[in-house]
Amino acid sequence: MAIPLIIPLFAGAALLGTFLFGSKAGAQSAKTPEQKKAANAAASAAKEQDWQQAVASAIASQDANTVRAVADALTRAGKSDTARELLGVIRDWERMALAKAAAARPRTRPVPTKAVVVTSPGKAPVIVAAPAKAPAKTAAPAPRTPRVRAPAKVDPKLAEARNVSDLLLNVKRPEPANVLSAVATFQRNNGLVADGLYGPASARTMWNLYKVLPVNPLRWSKRDPQGDVNSYSKFLDGIVQERPASAGRVSQLKQTLGR
Repeated sequence: MAIPLIIPLFAGAALLGTFLFGSKAGAQSAKTPEQKKAANAAASAAKEQDWQQAVASAIASQDANTVRAVADALTRAGKSDTARELLGVIRDWERMALAKAAAARPRTRPVPTKAVVVTSPGKAPVIVAAPAKAPAKTAAPAPRTPRVRAPAKVDPKLAEARNVSDLLLNVKRPEPANVLSAVATFQRNNGLVADGLYGPASARTMWNLYKVLPVNPLRWSKRDPQGDVNSYSKFLDGIVQERPASAGRVSQLKQTLGR
């Protein structure tokens, strides 16, 4: 039982008399050396009116006499509420001991009985109790096989967009053949010109159709490349408005845009 004990030390508090732990009953009744040490520490802390240490050591001693002595000292020091909470530890120990003892007792099921009428010539019928047959043991139910959920189906086009986006990471011109082929397949499956060149149209399609944050295009318009870059920068701003959590990643993309 956790006891929230935060008690300031009072400088002018009355000193405890020799009646407290005078015979060291707590240390003598504790079982292990660690518990005896804790009981002695509780006694010393109580004498010094270090109540927080006294309560912690009393509980660590696992000794009812030590707990009662500290609780009595707390009561005399005007801390009755804390004393009552500390005494509750003993009740918790008692409940735990009873539960442990009950769990250790073997459980036996009484054999059911049934009444039997015995008759003899010239005598009154006699009713006796005869043991009935014990209930037949039933086989334990077979363990249930856990149900395994089938993996969620992923749109193949969404998977393709993610794969192409991952493939384009850290790719520079001229693009390797496997990148050109993957981009061309993506473009063909989404109604774009399948030239394998990853430009603004392919990047916009990744976001607009599949919400896959695209890497920066590798190809720009030859007629007005700067205008193409400026237009794509505004497109990235729209992504941030739609998904604010992507602001950091978009900021990184803008730093290398058009390079």
